[in-house]
Parts: sequence; structure tokens; C-alpha cells
Amino acid sequence: MSGICHPRRWLAPSVLIWALLLVILATGCGGSGSSDPAAAAAAAQSIESGPTEAALHPVGDGEAQGRIVYVKKPPRGGLLKIRLKGLEPISGEKQYVVWLMSARDDMVCLATYYVGRDEKLFANLEPNPIHLRTLEDGSKTQVLITKVNSDDRLREAIDEAPDAYNPTLIGDPLLRGVMSGPLVDATEG
Repeated sequence: MSGICHPRRWLAPSVLIWALLLVILATGCGGSGSSDPAAAAAAAQSIESGPTEAALHPVGDGEAQGRIVYVKKPPRGGLLKIRLKGLEPISGEKQYVVWLMSARDDMVCLATYYVGRDEKLFANLEPNPIHLRTLEDGSKTQVLITKVNSDDRLREAIDEAPDAYNPTLIGDPLLRGVMSGPLVDATEG
């Protein structure tokens, strides 16, 4: 069971209008784009030529570990394959949170999850395309997994924060890693 973090500020009407305009501009209006199937196949192959992923390592003394793999899924967007193990089983108000970030004051909540007795979190997540763009353009390539004691309080803190990308509550950091690969335009540092 999962919940998706969607503060209402992130989907403001102006953002949706700009996104629609970008889609219209990207698809063109019947212009003279290449219709060569071989060129299109070569471009698709170059995008998929290697994994785009993050190996997640414990923050502190924890033993949890995992991996997140990003797979492009045209035309809708992309998919994050989350594979974590060694997590404490939690339910109720407690949840694990998946963050995409560039720094502590520039992060976005992608989803929240429970973990059962098997101590594993295996999930496929289709994030908001706006958040995927920040991964692909290299502006947010760090992944952070935290644990919160109250998912309701997390959502309230995100909604009440003066800056939607600088939440006042993120939970206890457990795992972190950096996405790298052909779908990310960033250098590791």
C-alpha cells in the first residue's frame, strides 16, 4: 500500500498550462521532422543503452540497502523500480518516504510506503512527469529514503511549508544514493 505525496502547490494551473504548451511545441504542428524509422530506433536505443540507477546505502548504522532503477516509458513518462530490503516492518501512521533531491532545501516527496514482515519494499512507481524532468535534466539526482512516524503530519508539513521544495519535516534518513546513467544529465559529485 502506498500514498503519493501531492501538495496542491506542485500542480498549480499555471504549471499545467506551461506543460501543455511544452508538449504542443515538442510534438510540433506537422512540421518537417524526421520520419526515418531507423533514426528513431537508433535514438531510442541510445536512451536505453544502459541502466539509470542509484545504489542506496545506509545513512548511519543501519543495515538496510537497495536500488532504484529508472526506466523510460514513452509517451507517458517513466517508471522507478524500487527494490529495498532490511527495513523495519511498519504500518499505520508510520511510513517510508521516497524523496528526489538536489539538496536538503531542494527536494520533492515522490511516495510513501508501508513495509511488511518480509522487511522488503518492492514497488514500481510512476512519478509525476514534472518530477521526472528534474531527474532527467540533472537538477535532482539524489534519492533519499526516510521514515516518518505520522504520514498525516508529513503531508501537513509539506502543505504548510513556505517553499514546496523545502519541507520542514522529512523524517529520519535511512538510505541514500545518486542516480546515474544515460537518462540523467548530471555528473556525480
